[in-house]
Amino acid sequence: MRVPYRASLFYRLAACALVAAAVPAYACQVPVFQWALENWAPDRYDVFAFHRGPLSDEDAALLGPLEGVVQGEEGLPNVRVHTVDVEGPMDERAAAVWNAQSSPTLPWIVLRYPPAIPLLADLWASPLTREAVEALADSPARRTVSQHLLEGAAAVWVLLRTGDAGKDAPAEDILKTELEAVHEMQRTDLQDAGDGDATFFAQFPWVSLERDDPAEQPFIEMLLRSEPDLLSYDEPMAFPIFGRGRALYALVGPGINADTIQEACTFLAGACSCLVKDQNPGLDMLITADWDSAAGWDVLTEYELPAVPAGGAAPAAAPQPPPPPIPELPTEDASAPRLFAYVAAALALAFAVLIAVSLFAALRKRRTREL
Repeated sequence: MRVPYRASLFYRLAACALVAAAVPAYACQVPVFQWALENWAPDRYDVFAFHRGPLSDEDAALLGPLEGVVQGEEGLPNVRVHTVDVEGPMDERAAAVWNAQSSPTLPWIVLRYPPAIPLLADLWASPLTREAVEALADSPARRTVSQHLLEGAAAVWVLLRTGDAGKDAPAEDILKTELEAVHEMQRTDLQDAGDGDATFFAQFPWVSLERDDPAEQPFIEMLLRSEPDLLSYDEPMAFPIFGRGRALYALVGPGINADTIQEACTFLAGACSCLVKDQNPGLDMLITADWDSAAGWDVLTEYELPAVPAGGAAPAAAPQPPPPPIPELPTEDASAPRLFAYVAAALALAFAVLIAVSLFAALRKRRTREL
């Protein structure tokens, strides 16, 4: 018996939906933090370097590390440099940035959020010096964050202190206690699942920053201006940073509590339901790191990640050896999921074309019969 056209179309649509649903199947098996680390390239900040007349060789050399002319072992910062002669023609955006400066000393550098982010205020500005470029591109706290992320941490919580011990100490105690509780819950879940000897689960180390730390001012400004109203709060703030240096959001004052901390950790360690970075919450920080070296991890192994003491300085310890070899997921080989996703995407496209052709043919046939 021939299936009626509408029923046949329904079956075609159902088959297409099943295939389309298989496309993100691999991503759904991967935690958010791991997918972000392996796949989400950080947005590039803008650095405007204003000067008068030709840029000297010395000043051009200072900008070299930002422009990718010099690449250190740490990788490259996610910035785009615009050199602008104030005596020459400027495009509209550069002119707006220059006109917003107050008594700049040339040559002068201005740090701005990536163009795609609707946060228009200047983040940080300074005369062009070697110290300024180094502070802009990197800092002790950002090196610690990137090190933890590259070594397998799900996220690094950055606690931005106020300088008021009455506010900072309770926030620090809550953050430390709840992150330990998250780790303990994971151990319990593994034991309940009969996998008590397993040592891999999501790690959440934390670092602490003083708001007036001069070595961290560009980083602190990125955090404080990442949401429109954060500058108005004189409260401790906690930012979970994951992937390739992406700040999820800020927890402020009383918002630093058990529920919000566990909610953020659960999201980051949970299955990635959306592959597209811009459809997920968060804002990329400017960090110098070799993120591509982290690609290919399947599961993450637990190892000791010390918290950074107040002030943001990295712990003065001997370099740790790399983590133990990463075990393969037992269900499939490393290349199979991506290959399956590509094949499924191709099949989904083919089904979509088939549906379009079927609809066109059916409509044309119906019109012919009506005539």
